[in-house]
Amino acid sequence: MPILGTIASSTQQGLSTSSFESISSTEITSITTTISLTSIPSTYKHLRIHAITRIDANGPSGAPTVRANNYSGASDYLQYILVTQDQNNSASGAFSGLADAMYFPIHTVANGSMVQADYFSSSIIEILDYTNTNKFPVFRSQTGFWNQAGSGTESQSRLNTSVFLKKEAINRIDIIHTPGFMPKTRIDLYGINGLS
Repeated sequence: MPILGTIASSTQQGLSTSSFESISSTEITSITTTISLTSIPSTYKHLRIHAITRIDANGPSGAPTVRANNYSGASDYLQYILVTQDQNNSASGAFSGLADAMYFPIHTVANGSMVQADYFSSSIIEILDYTNTNKFPVFRSQTGFWNQAGSGTESQSRLNTSVFLKKEAINRIDIIHTPGFMPKTRIDLYGINGLS
């Protein structure tokens, strides 16, 4: 009974439950270097991106970059990245610093000979307080993949926190890779309400 009373009390005090609403979905049909999320509404507390990606590059993997509001200056972003890899590469570590874009919020399999056909990577990026002009918006992501083809094996998991060093609302997000994203790459954008 006390639990029910707590729930009822919280509801009476006007505490909102969270909502998770679709804003846009993009699935590309040809090799594309930039996927732009534009006309982002300012009606949510946070944003979330779900990315299913594969890039057109040799080798097993690569790292697209992410930019907000067309900013590309050398000190527009601050990031901290934690990396772990499989036993074959036996690499792990962390690094941080200023940059002209957010690197590694998405780390994806590539179209090289080491990658099995139709393998894609998954990433989740949360953009916190994206309309609050009193503080810097934070991009927080988890990304990873597992790949095995022929004699090559690679798996990675990355945690990334990036700070967009501008106190302005975010209305555009560009996800960039050269030579480009492969067909069937999909980017879904969601708005989140009711979370502090």
